[in-house]
Amino acid sequence: MSSELWDVIKTKNDLEAAKEQLELLENGLYRRGAGGFERVLETRVREEFAEIIKRNIKKVNNAGINERNIIIHEIKKELTKAKMISITVGIDLPISVINMLHEWIMERMGEGIVINVIKEIDVIAGAKIEYEGRYGDYSWKKLLEAFNWREIIGNRI
Repeated sequence: MSSELWDVIKTKNDLEAAKEQLELLENGLYRRGAGGFERVLETRVREEFAEIIKRNIKKVNNAGINERNIIIHEIKKELTKAKMISITVGIDLPISVINMLHEWIMERMGEGIVINVIKEIDVIAGAKIEYEGRYGDYSWKKLLEAFNWREIIGNRI
């Protein structure tokens, strides 16, 4: 279950949404109708995430309230293992880029790492990356600030 979870949960927002959805499901275990487990799973849980939950329920014959509760708690426990990598960039990253970054990170660092994308207009070309207390500034800002523009273009600036 863990690898399929991390294929779906790629960003900090995905992680937070999944936790909220699990809370809704847990509350729905003891309700019927609009707030009931099945209804919440169909209408309030992201489709890819819901499919993972459904597959895990299907593995348990006659999964009742207790079994469903166990599945929810197993997923919650797995989500608490998430590690965060913060990537600060100067633009909004398209989903395709986030997906490529996530795939690249998983290949090199393993699963369970979610991306916290931060937009900061001060970042010029490149990114600032923070992971487990380590920080790297891979933007061009410092390079451009250190560059002697007067020497190149004279007093035109």
